[in-house]
Amino acid sequence: MRKQTKLVDCGSTVFIYDYKDRSDIKNLHFERKNPVGELTHLKRLVLTNFVDDRPLATFALRMPLANYETAEFRIRSFINKLKNSSGHSSVKYLAVAELPKVEQDATVKIHLMTDLEFSSLTSTVNGFIANEEEYFSNLWGDCVNIEIFPQEILLSIIDHAYCQSLMSSHYTSLTKIVFKSRLKKPNILWNEEADAFIKMKNVFDFPYHFGEEMFDKVGGFVNVNVFSLYDTSFFTKELKSRIS
Repeated sequence: MRKQTKLVDCGSTVFIYDYKDRSDIKNLHFERKNPVGELTHLKRLVLTNFVDDRPLATFALRMPLANYETAEFRIRSFINKLKNSSGHSSVKYLAVAELPKVEQDATVKIHLMTDLEFSSLTSTVNGFIANEEEYFSNLWGDCVNIEIFPQEILLSIIDHAYCQSLMSSHYTSLTKIVFKSRLKKPNILWNEEADAFIKMKNVFDFPYHFGEEMFDKVGGFVNVNVFSLYDTSFFTKELKSRIS
């Protein structure tokens, strides 16, 4: 059986999967349409679009569970207000809703990542904004918290929100928990093209490396190597724990 190499380029992080199989496999089992696969693709989008050296703003938006059917409209409206306040004509965003786990809890928390730097959030607003969170709470219509998280924290935030929503009793009726726009997809390369990319980008010189062998239901034993400019070991450790 010949060796296959699949490389997933997420910008600051590169995933290399080596395995042996008789036929071409476009997606390993953990990448297919199942909760683990959807979460894997979601985290790759985070790495590709929001993990770099910029101090990007991440919002925690709260809203009543009873009004959740308006979430997508409200997020789009909020993004338009962000465009106006920042002076940016376009904004990349990814939002994951954290549905309440406890039946009595009637509040949804929406984790919204943007490609806006914190310093530019109110750059076109007239007058001095003493409290950005209060200002954006008024625009959103409910409580808003704004944070600048370290790169490695972003993945755990998405992981927690997504998994808690899947476990929520409300998920059966409110199945849309991810909202996104204008996101760049990871670049996927195979075999010779993957090898050429590794040499061209000096991937093996990235400061962080995580290597592991895991068993996949489709690919069999797979050698996983993650090379990153930042600490993303949480991604692969969590993935391995879920497919083992």
